[in-house]
Amino acid sequence: MWRELGKRLWESAQLARLHSDASARLVVTLALASLSERPEQVSVALGQPPDYLRSYLEEGKPSVLPPHVRRRLAAHLGVPEQALRG
Repeated sequence: MWRELGKRLWESAQLARLHSDASARLVVTLALASLSERPEQVSVALGQPPDYLRSYLEEGKPSVLPPHVRRRLAAHLGVPEQALRG
């Protein structure tokens, strides 16, 4: 019984985490589209390799943006930093 409950709680936590990560990715995708910017351009502007944001958006790597990248990206896109937290 306890094992099953633990498993269900873990699965719920994983789903909540995926939802949060997906929300942050959606914010980035919509902001890029509204600014007519390409992920490669913004990645370089953030001091990251050109494929950084594409990898984040399409492959989920990194799974969560590091704080220093998140701050700079939020400022660049004009969105609240909290919207990019995973």
